[in-house]
Amino acid sequence: MNSRAYAEGTATLLKGISCVYFLLSFSDTTDSNNIDVLAFGYSQLVYAIAFSSIMYYRLRNQIIWPISTSLDYQTIYMVFVFTIQGIFKHLLTEGDRIILTALASGYDKGVYAMTSSYGGLVSRLVFSSLEENARLLFSRQAATLTSSQETEKQKIKKEIELVYCTILKLVLYIGFTFAFLATNYTHVLLSILTSGRGGGSKWGLPFQTEASDALSAFCIYTAFLALNGTTEAFVYGVASHGTDVGKLGISHAFVGGIFAITAPILVKRWGTIGLVTANSLGMALRSIYSITFATKYFDSVTTLKTEKGDRNEKKDKSKGGRGSGATLWRLMKQFTPHIYVTCLYIISFCITYFSQKWMMKNLHMLFDQSEHRGEQFNLN
Repeated sequence: MNSRAYAEGTATLLKGISCVYFLLSFSDTTDSNNIDVLAFGYSQLVYAIAFSSIMYYRLRNQIIWPISTSLDYQTIYMVFVFTIQGIFKHLLTEGDRIILTALASGYDKGVYAMTSSYGGLVSRLVFSSLEENARLLFSRQAATLTSSQETEKQKIKKEIELVYCTILKLVLYIGFTFAFLATNYTHVLLSILTSGRGGGSKWGLPFQTEASDALSAFCIYTAFLALNGTTEAFVYGVASHGTDVGKLGISHAFVGGIFAITAPILVKRWGTIGLVTANSLGMALRSIYSITFATKYFDSVTTLKTEKGDRNEKKDKSKGGRGSGATLWRLMKQFTPHIYVTCLYIISFCITYFSQKWMMKNLHMLFDQSEHRGEQFNLN
């Protein structure tokens, strides 16, 4: 973990320095339209080389080199499953762009591009690193659970469950902050970022209104991103069989089919907001499967191996004591935000919502008065 953090930090620093260097170096010798892309590509290459070199140097003594030329078919199967799943994930990731290209107008494409650029900052800066480190942590804890003695499994399982619920609650708090609070500040943010310049009319009010609505929907989508990222990180971290990953891939394919059906309908009805809604639905369905997987995982590791334990387990499940439903309820009580905190979020949303409506009403009146005075000035 320390080696990875050191390698990522150093490689990221070198990437930033190299990007600035390439931008300055190519500014006089390269077509200005391709400078940004070319500099970014070279800086990404520097990042990859630096990260790989540092990881190899620090962990070279821990590398277990193959001693046999024969192929492990279980490993090949896992690689095949991960490859198929990667293809499905790529199609899911690019699905919104495919829908936009096929159905949306150029204006909607511009609104969605701006919305995803600003709205995606949180997922790129906060959630991506948190999810990656959570996956590594879950993987290490699952390996410890597998190699531990029977007397220690229950204790380790409780530690994994506590870590899982704590991280999930943390990202949900972050997601709730954007879903309940940031949604009503998007117009102010766009007014600051664009300095009142947009398209369609003076000061770009129609553009800012539609873009702020889309960005507000993306803030709600951020909460679903937070939930899905952490729950899937747990699945990837603790999955020990190819069938587990295969089932996750099947669930992704199922979600992709639902997205392909619902997205065109929602885009035609609500435009950019409809596309964000379809993405939110997909993330919610993927999260449901991942939480179901976690429920079965924590329910299965609780099972005792002795015959007496099996009888007690069946008895408890018949009463609902240790069944999947009871495990799911226990997990939800741990990772869902407290009811009082949720109520405060809802109250804050209502206050900021009516405040934003009042501000927009006065802003429209100010624009109308300014345009009226401008017309009188031109007549005079």
